[in-house]
Amino acid sequence: PDYILAGANGGLVPAAILKHALGVESIGAVQMAHYNRERTRKKGGAQMYGLLPSPIRNRYPRHILVVDEVVETGDTLRTLEGELDGFCPRVTWAALYLKRHSISGLPEHFFFARRVDPETWLKFPWETTV
Repeated sequence: PDYILAGANGGLVPAAILKHALGVESIGAVQMAHYNRERTRKKGGAQMYGLLPSPIRNRYPRHILVVDEVVETGDTLRTLEGELDGFCPRVTWAALYLKRHSISGLPEHFFFARRVDPETWLKFPWETTV
């Protein structure tokens, strides 16, 4: 990839690690939300806040790697897939965890590190309050 797009907030740390590991120079983020502060699902599925980063809007990247920490329903991926449509010829998707029994309905180029039970609440080191 020539650009990494992190799904903020959870995808920021994994995206930064992949940026260094893959030697990718350009990175950006888009704010996505599925849950509110009470850890209950927002109505209407995933929501994107703000605009896509300017390199994407200016059609600079030829291959974007979208990184997030966890995929539960796939709503975030589908929302971003719609937002990215027409901006970049190639998009690859990566997540640390998949909380689905099936990957049907997810983007074609989707990779994940580990599948976990959908009822598992994941807590990441970067979410710890100092």
